[in-house]
Amino acid sequence: MSSGFDNVAELFDSSLPPLPEEYCRLIQKRFNLGKDNKVIDLGCGTGLLTFVLSRFSNYVEGIDASKKMIEIARSRDKEKIINWGNVAVENFDFGYNNYSLIISYESFHLFPNINELLKKCAQGLKPNGFLCVGWCNYQWEEPLKNIIIDVFKSFGLEWEEWGYQRCHEFFSAVKLNEEYLSPVAEETIRVQNKSHIKDIASYLASIDKSAKFESSERVDLIRELETNFRCFLSSDWISGMSSYSIGYSRKFNF
Repeated sequence: MSSGFDNVAELFDSSLPPLPEEYCRLIQKRFNLGKDNKVIDLGCGTGLLTFVLSRFSNYVEGIDASKKMIEIARSRDKEKIINWGNVAVENFDFGYNNYSLIISYESFHLFPNINELLKKCAQGLKPNGFLCVGWCNYQWEEPLKNIIIDVFKSFGLEWEEWGYQRCHEFFSAVKLNEEYLSPVAEETIRVQNKSHIKDIASYLASIDKSAKFESSERVDLIRELETNFRCFLSSDWISGMSSYSIGYSRKFNF
């Protein structure tokens, strides 16, 4: 993992959307971070989140397996306020009762042997400490398209993983407008009084697997997703949140 990120370290920050201010405020509020709380950022990269954490705590660590990422992070830390470590997470010694918050932003999915890592995190956390994971999730990029897939899964229906032919056939057949599949699709999410999503999932589940999606007489229901679907966000997130940052909540529920 480290060598791959070493190759893109210089350009890494420019490939990411800005960290929403709401995300930063939520971290401080939800975990009640104080200056004496010890915090560690796993897979910190160039320190985008790590520097934010240093606003709330005087004891912040950032570790990453990429040597070049850590070098960039250290070069930006002019006041030497953060303890940086070039070490793979699986080789890191968390100690016992050591941290008030262990956090990983869009990196956890890259770590090997997550079950073992969770055990080490549990040992390293202080009583009433927190493990916060911002999982790398496809919903931020194409929320409407992937909400449908998630609904199918919630029904226990068979659905191929993203990228397989059946998914492509389905979305091609229903001809969802391109604007609803863009990175700014969060702006189209509105609370409605009625949702057809369950009807859609139930109906499509009855279609013979050999049938083409184009043959469905009710693909118009799918198109109604463009304006008629219900999206609930937790109150902690919706308060003061901009449409741009809604996708970071990862809380699309029906």
